[in-house]
Amino acid sequence: MISWNEPVFGDKEKELVNKVLDSGYVSEGPMTKKLETRLAEIVGAKHIIMTTSCTAAIYLAIEADKRIRGYIKGDVIIPDLTFVATKNAVEMAKLTSKIYDVSENNYCLQDEDWMPIAKCTPKIVIPVNLLGRQAMDYIDSEFTVIMDNAGALGSDVTNGKVGCYSLQGNKIISCGQGGFCATDDDWYAEKIRQLKDFGREDKFDNNTIGFNLKFNDILAAVALGQLDQLEDRKIILTEQYKKYRKELSDYGKFVDYSLTEVPLWVEFIVGDERDELYDYLKARYVNCRKPWNPLVGLPNAKKYSEHVLWLPNGPTNDSYKMDEVISKIKEFYNGI
Repeated sequence: MISWNEPVFGDKEKELVNKVLDSGYVSEGPMTKKLETRLAEIVGAKHIIMTTSCTAAIYLAIEADKRIRGYIKGDVIIPDLTFVATKNAVEMAKLTSKIYDVSENNYCLQDEDWMPIAKCTPKIVIPVNLLGRQAMDYIDSEFTVIMDNAGALGSDVTNGKVGCYSLQGNKIISCGQGGFCATDDDWYAEKIRQLKDFGREDKFDNNTIGFNLKFNDILAAVALGQLDQLEDRKIILTEQYKKYRKELSDYGKFVDYSLTEVPLWVEFIVGDERDELYDYLKARYVNCRKPWNPLVGLPNAKKYSEHVLWLPNGPTNDSYKMDEVISKIKEFYNGI
């Protein structure tokens, strides 16, 4: 079976994990600090705060905004095309999701898509920089923009007030599970750190409600080892996307990426035959993936969900395997 997308780990990760185990300090500590410093340079943010997942990162950013701006209830604009974790984070913070369709151009939320028709009083907007593409970056005193950058590490995308990233298994860099907040705002960084550490300002302060959403140095060691491969993987993912686009543009469409955006997964947009193509490839040991269902089923998000296949890519899929995928897709369309 040609896998859809799998992580690869090497000797550097093992070396750093063993270093943590030998130290006996496996909680969030010095290795996590090193990771935060490295990620700050990569994403261009003053503050990085590691946490358990991107879902947790989004939740912490929302909760920090509630406390800083002083509200309990409010609406949050999110796109219909996103993983359900975006909506879950809003619900965790006990706010109300207001869902709008994505652009037909790049399938991300754009300010012109929802602002003229918004009939709510949103406190927060959470655009999703889908698979490394830049969504809107609208900043206004009425809104706080929290960017869902779960799949955008390595791309030149904005963070808004707080950018939230994932290190889950099928991302460009993975430690199995984990995420982080990226922000230039000192106040938001302070609140997020406090919230993720039981609400404490110091070890002996328990006067503020908070949670245990801390990271740990074992995962930090894996992520640091992975980061040595980041630039190579950016090239791999970009070249895989280009190869698929060159070979298969006569059979389907591809979403455009700029020179500074890295396509995390490869979206192959076809017609009503999508499910038939998926089954055809699976029967021939090519494992593709269908996108998430839209949150409510608005037109552009629904179109994406019903007509896109995410093709096999990533560091485990070499040129030979890609040629096999391309050959099988051409066979399907040419009736061979």
